[in-house]
Amino acid sequence: DSGIIIGHETQLDPASMGFEVQAWVQLNVHQGELDTIRTHLERMPHVIEAFSTTGGADVQCRVVARSTPHLQEVLLEISECPAVTRTKSSVILSSLVSHRKVQALDLLEL
Repeated sequence: DSGIIIGHETQLDPASMGFEVQAWVQLNVHQGELDTIRTHLERMPHVIEAFSTTGGADVQCRVVARSTPHLQEVLLEISECPAVTRTKSSVILSSLVSHRKVQALDLLEL
């Protein structure tokens, strides 16, 4: 009941399911429109994570695509949201450190 464990999930390899391309997409959105962009992104199965952020972008999300032309289609679909004013994307070439969960317990000793 301490809230440390918030769930259990199976992690899938997007490439083995035909999604060879992954990218980080930074979104600039109209102020006060986070609920609009959240609703839009939740409806897009190719958006596998999305975060409200500080810095140069308002939202950062990770997307999967079958190819670079398909990535372009995904980016265009994101841009169709009226709350989005600009997108900037970076293709992920490889994973250097995979998503950490259990290792985060080591932080408790800091």
